[in-house]
Amino acid sequence: MINVLLIGPEYLKNYFSENFNVISYDPSPDFTIGDVCKKNNIDVVFQVETLGPRDLIFDIGEIKCLKIFWAIDIHLNYYWHKDYFENFDIIFSTQKNFSQENIIWLPWGIRDEYLADEFIPIKNRKYKISFVGLIDENRIKRKCIIEELKKHFDVYIDGNSMDNYLSTEQMLKIYRDSWIVINESIYRDINFRYFEVTSQGALLYTEKIDNGEFELFKEKEEFYTYNQLNFVKKLKYLLKNPDKIEKVAYRGYLRTKNFHKLSDRLKSIENIIKENLNSFSTKKTEIFLPAFKVLIRGIGKNEYSHKVLTRFNTFLFKEKNIELFLKFAFENLNDDLIYLNLIYELINHEKFEILEKLLNLPQGKLKDKKNLFRAIVKLSQKISKRIPEYFIGFINVMKPRIILTVFELLY
Repeated sequence: MINVLLIGPEYLKNYFSENFNVISYDPSPDFTIGDVCKKNNIDVVFQVETLGPRDLIFDIGEIKCLKIFWAIDIHLNYYWHKDYFENFDIIFSTQKNFSQENIIWLPWGIRDEYLADEFIPIKNRKYKISFVGLIDENRIKRKCIIEELKKHFDVYIDGNSMDNYLSTEQMLKIYRDSWIVINESIYRDINFRYFEVTSQGALLYTEKIDNGEFELFKEKEEFYTYNQLNFVKKLKYLLKNPDKIEKVAYRGYLRTKNFHKLSDRLKSIENIIKENLNSFSTKKTEIFLPAFKVLIRGIGKNEYSHKVLTRFNTFLFKEKNIELFLKFAFENLNDDLIYLNLIYELINHEKFEILEKLLNLPQGKLKDKKNLFRAIVKLSQKISKRIPEYFIGFINVMKPRIILTVFELLY
């Protein structure tokens, strides 16, 4: 029996075979796993990235067993992933363009229980074209695609704002009621929608990204791709040929049913675990840098930002880390007052004493917000220039910087 500590979506434990004893564990609030690993004789730590506030395991470098990380949002988070990866023996990436010697391409899939029980003929579906997904100022390309779509077709749009958020079950029901579902990628990602759409028997109509999609599905037989030049033309052709839509959608459904369930992915993971169970590294690396980058991305004007600060406050505000934290934050934020207010709320008296010691200030001086601001300005002039580099996937929540395709130019 192989004992696995699963840090990530709990439902994944249901897809392991009987040869694996899987313990699902939430590392918050202290973000350490050493004790639970010893107590349960863990052979494998398997961390799967979640899409909410990130779970970084602060003692991961001290764990002596096989350690695996499945990077789900690597196209947006490689700027901190690349540092965090140093603590793991095996890394899976959902995006093929990030695969390399030490990173294995392993796309996501559909949860087995979400797969439609049967294929529904398109004549029994009420939406000819649909799109489900957030459309906001951070997704300009997507907005342009949808606006162009609405010029030519009657399209059903849902889940397009945080006030109109849909559950997975609600979204899948829309796909079961659709002929064609539009998909758009961020940074050429193979996203969840590939498998969600096909699992419900709708025709996946997705942006051509040349990032492994043709290895997952057969073009014109199981799905269709588009670019900025043929986007409308192909859709018009398909709508004139409903038999073609049904035939391709059905084949796409079978492809996902037979090859792209999460249970299929877990079989691959199990095989790799068995091959590498005793081939793990004992190196110990510093966790501060990836945690620091995650924190900085989280600072902004919303509840998520405050959660990120709260989660990492204890770890980051240690005396050995505080100088780097303040230097990096001060030089990279667009709104110093918001930052200062958050720090003022979270930092306790003990940490103020650390700052005061660094600056040779009287005790209690920094409890005044104006003094704290002046102190950070002063401190930023004294501390070293060690500023971590940004990867292209970094998106600052206060000033979005997203690479756009030609859609922005055409439409």
